[in-house]
Amino acid sequence: LATIKGVIDAMTYSKLNVLHWHIVDEQSFPIEIPSYPKLWNGSYSYSERYTMPDAIDIVRYAEKRGVNVLAEIDVPGHARSWGVGYPELWPSDSCREPLDVSNNFTFKVIDGILSG
Repeated sequence: LATIKGVIDAMTYSKLNVLHWHIVDEQSFPIEIPSYPKLWNGSYSYSERYTMPDAIDIVRYAEKRGVNVLAEIDVPGHARSWGVGYPELWPSDSCREPLDVSNNFTFKVIDGILSG
């Protein structure tokens, strides 16, 4: 968290006001999603995860400094890490991305992420 806060502080000195937080990608799913807790099984490691309170702390820290946080969640591509906790999101064992858009569960998970 300290590194992200340092970036936010540096942004204010440069008069930048939007932090584009590319928080999830193919290799790692480091953010806690309470409605789908196994998603963050796809994080690099336990110590490289963000809890909901961590994310809220970052957003509030940024807001106090006039910086908006735009969290990016790649979907349906760049989402291999999602299937670590929920393999049914993958089209097959040999095809692990993009997410299986023929599976209704995929859309339930996406909705669960986006609705918070």
